[in-house]
Amino acid sequence: MPTYSFYTTGTAGVSNGGVDVNFQNAGSLAGVRVGDLFGSHVGLGIPIAAIPGPAAVTLAYPWPGPSQANGPYSIMHTPYDAGLPQQLQKIIDRLTSGNVSAFADLVGAEGLLPYFTGAGQMAVADGPAVRGLIGLDDLGVGSSAVFITNANDAALGSFTRWEGTDGQAAAANLPQLSGGDSTPRCWTIITTGGPARVTQIVSEVYRLGIATQHTFQRSKHDATWKSYVPLGGVNVVRYQQFAASGAYVPHPGMLFAIFEAVGGGGGGGCGSDNTLDLTIGSGGGSGSYGRSVRLRSQLNASTAITIGGGGAGGTAGVNGDGSNGGTTGVDGVLSCPGGLGGGIATGAGTTSPGGHGGASGSADYVEAGSSGTGGNTVVGNTGSITRVNSGKGADSWFGAGGRHNIGSPGEPGRGYGAGGGPGGVFQSSATINGGAGRAGFVLVTEFCAF
Repeated sequence: MPTYSFYTTGTAGVSNGGVDVNFQNAGSLAGVRVGDLFGSHVGLGIPIAAIPGPAAVTLAYPWPGPSQANGPYSIMHTPYDAGLPQQLQKIIDRLTSGNVSAFADLVGAEGLLPYFTGAGQMAVADGPAVRGLIGLDDLGVGSSAVFITNANDAALGSFTRWEGTDGQAAAANLPQLSGGDSTPRCWTIITTGGPARVTQIVSEVYRLGIATQHTFQRSKHDATWKSYVPLGGVNVVRYQQFAASGAYVPHPGMLFAIFEAVGGGGGGGCGSDNTLDLTIGSGGGSGSYGRSVRLRSQLNASTAITIGGGGAGGTAGVNGDGSNGGTTGVDGVLSCPGGLGGGIATGAGTTSPGGHGGASGSADYVEAGSSGTGGNTVVGNTGSITRVNSGKGADSWFGAGGRHNIGSPGEPGRGYGAGGGPGGVFQSSATINGGAGRAGFVLVTEFCAF
């Protein structure tokens, strides 16, 4: 016959119809367990369903006895083996659920791993097959081993993979290498740091094993990602040329760049009305030159470029002087004013000054443009020449100015930003137009790491 023990330390309070029992000075209910019976002091035994604290229990059923406050009580301990049949039944239920028998029916071998194919059903597969089951095989274009589609979503501390074309890389916030290459690329992405300070290193290799690798790093302070910066030294030099206004977009591998620019050249002046001898106008001035160096981190994703137009040559009926060239600029980097137009020369015995070069602009290094050569009228008697000093458009940093012509318009500026040549007449009352200055130019030399 079993021997029962009781716990009676302190006092207890309980209300009729309630399930909460509170104890006073009960010694933390040491040894009381779920399943013990409360109420033997009044001939009852209600199982304890829970022990929420060192001075309280919750009964499995409402207390049917009288209410009491700080009264004596008795808890009868149940034998430790009293609940064994129920626990054994739970184990048996689990063993017969189908999962254990499915596992027992498997035929194992080296390199095989078990996996569930359904409720109570299992099979085995080798490593590559299991990788495919959980999404770690080659998932194809635009996929990742951890199912990310955007580098911005990579978790802190993760080492992930992404695969796709160049265009898809840009959409996934990964460096775009060439813009239009359809060769699939494979990126590995390492993301470290804390919530407010994140560093991300990405490395790319061609999927087919071409021995070319590109590694970039970027960081995020608070909520804003910085631009990717290539890691490693310069090993490629590239050029971007702008003969018309547009936008400069840095190559993804660019570390720093040198910007060179020249303003538009001034137009050449007319030569007019010398029926006795020779009259030549003056050449237009060249645009000013500027050079600046910028790191990749100092540039925006796109920078506006404005090319200064070349000045028109002087024409009859306007005033005969050439027009000024326009200013060439790279937004936030440099500005190069254009050269001035050359003056008209008319009639016997007159002279015309050459157009001034463009004034020094703003850049790390600046150089004012050169002035065009002044034109002179030949003085003589009925064709007897005593002096000749012909005009010419000013040379620019990028090439020669236009030369003068007799009886036809002056030659346009040859090099970018060069001045136009003047027009000239010989024993004629006609007006010969000057040549146009050539438009400005921007040359960007990019120093890249790949």
